[in-house]
Amino acid sequence: MSLPSDARTTVTAGSGGFGGVKKAVESDGCGGGGGSERAVGFVGLGAMGAGMAAALVKQGFAVKGFDVYPPACEKLKAAGGAAAASAADAAEGAPVVVLMIATSQQAEAALFGNQGALDALPRAAVVVLCSTVPPDFACSLGRKLAAQGEAWELVDAPVSGGVACAADGGTLTVRRSLV
Repeated sequence: MSLPSDARTTVTAGSGGFGGVKKAVESDGCGGGGGSERAVGFVGLGAMGAGMAAALVKQGFAVKGFDVYPPACEKLKAAGGAAAASAADAAEGAPVVVLMIATSQQAEAALFGNQGALDALPRAAVVVLCSTVPPDFACSLGRKLAAQGEAWELVDAPVSGGVACAADGGTLTVRRSLV
């Protein structure tokens, strides 16, 4: 899978979609036909994640999202997405899973914990880590994913721009680091 080589990509939420995920899915030949190839698992539907997930739905992605706070999942359903019962359920069959959660501990649990995304993530899927975490954690997470032998790829892509930009169709900045 190839992503743009620039270290900073500005994408538009709302009417423009979450282009970072769109590029990740489409650059691997997954875009276009609808169905599971445009499926995105999303973990973390809070202040930032809810708007990002809704923007993907508006762009035609089949988003299945999970959050520990059940009303957040209901909000995604109202926006046209699907609610997942766990991180594993969100990742089932998705070539891309986005983690928009607050801490490295939450990211670890969302992937490797009970009913974590890796329980159901397909071979060669991409994990997009949008949380702001220490660089050492992102590197170790990339190594840990690689060691699983499933050809999973980690894209460390912290997001800035604020809640208003995520929710109201403004511009988000996605910084992609090389892990």
